[in-house]
Amino acid sequence: MLITGAASGIGAAIARRLASEGGRVALVDRDPVVPEYAASLDGVGYVVDVAARGAAETAVAQILSDLGGLDGLVNCAAIQRNGSALDVDDAAWEEVLAINLSAPLAWIRAALPPLLDSGAAAIVNLTSVAARHALPNNVSYVATKHGLLGVTRSVAVDFGRRGVRCNAISPGSINTPMFAEYVRRNPEKASGLMDQNFAGRFGEADEVAALCAYLLSDEAGFTNGAEFLIDGGRTAAT
Repeated sequence: MLITGAASGIGAAIARRLASEGGRVALVDRDPVVPEYAASLDGVGYVVDVAARGAAETAVAQILSDLGGLDGLVNCAAIQRNGSALDVDDAAWEEVLAINLSAPLAWIRAALPPLLDSGAAAIVNLTSVAARHALPNNVSYVATKHGLLGVTRSVAVDFGRRGVRCNAISPGSINTPMFAEYVRRNPEKASGLMDQNFAGRFGEADEVAALCAYLLSDEAGFTNGAEFLIDGGRTAAT
């Protein structure tokens, strides 16, 4: 299994869960701790800028050499930058677009040949509740998460009959470093976000990882092109 954005947060939790179930994991992240973390899971890790041109093709080739094959991909790497359509600057827009939308497509494109060769493979894209509704002052993040949901459905339709399933997980407020940074930048939103989680708490990365492990497994063999919300009931009330 190949997981991008795997050095911390949801990506790290997914890697840990898959490894605990006997999966061999290949972890990709720009954080230099990723090889050490991967080694602790008996996997392999690569320090890679997921949005760099040609990075996906080079890394997938190395992973195939190291692991001998590939039967799953999880696109988890993402960033968030504040800004409305009026005031988002071009650099921030391009950065978010590159990492949150163009990069997942590039990694899917690079991984598809070995995934197709495996005969039964799965892709999971981490989107967000922002794929369902807008978050104020986050036009770039919202746009890319809507777009990634569209990519998920297109890949499911184009490759499902060839043995590759593709689904999306849309988390709400999950306790991760990225969420902590969002709250730090937007402290006035913290209490409101808690009020929107009808589970009465924020979610945990391990809960997302459990759902991802299911979607990658053979038990989800008839699940394709779907979006799974894990948001404590937040979207049910909006």
